[in-house]
Amino acid sequence: MTMTLPSLLIAVTLLSSFPAQAQENLPVEARPVASFRDTLVFAAPPPPPNLGAPGQRSDGAGSRGCGHVAQAPAATTAPLTALIPLYESPDTTLAFAKTSAERPTLWIYVPYQPPNIARFILQTSAGETVYQTDVELPEAPGVIGLALPDTVPPLAAAESYHWFFNVYCQSPPPLAYVEGWIQREALSSEAAAQLAQLSPPEQANFYAANGLWHDALTTAAALRQSHASDSSWNDLLQSVGLQDLAVEPIVDF
Repeated sequence: MTMTLPSLLIAVTLLSSFPAQAQENLPVEARPVASFRDTLVFAAPPPPPNLGAPGQRSDGAGSRGCGHVAQAPAATTAPLTALIPLYESPDTTLAFAKTSAERPTLWIYVPYQPPNIARFILQTSAGETVYQTDVELPEAPGVIGLALPDTVPPLAAAESYHWFFNVYCQSPPPLAYVEGWIQREALSSEAAAQLAQLSPPEQANFYAANGLWHDALTTAAALRQSHASDSSWNDLLQSVGLQDLAVEPIVDF
């Protein structure tokens, strides 16, 4: 099934002059490298075929509580939301993003606080669990970064991984959840050398121009914390239809 992107949901630019089919047949390391642009634009790559479960970028369960006032989610209009691109077609919706990092950071807006609990799970496309951990929820609504630790085996290039972030009252089933897919695309030596010469804002732009969402957003998060005037974070979230969350604080990085 061929996935399409609505023009108002996500800005798509060509990674190179190579046809899409020709790019798919090239080794990951041999694909042409796009240079960064003056204006940050996220070039959404085509998702892999036959991923299985489509994923869920947001969960509108903000009105559901746990039966106790202290355990209910914070009063907010924004639901639990993974900060990732969303691919839509007439038949399904796919939450998918790429990274060049062996152990990337995923970003999630969380409107829930303790005593609610959360768990992050990473699986192979075959359903084998690679990593899972309990996540301490922040004391206030905001964006958290989930970095894979050094104890997790590096993501294999060109392999697709399925991840889940579940929020519970105190035990299953989930009160709310989001899920999506991630795929690592290794940088060529030429791309790595080019990247090393760039400033952090240019690096965010470079990653975005090459469709490496998680790398771009993690770089933009660091810029947001250190340079309040940098617009990379806002630009990236706007490019995937999440502009309403751009003003939310980063509460755990």
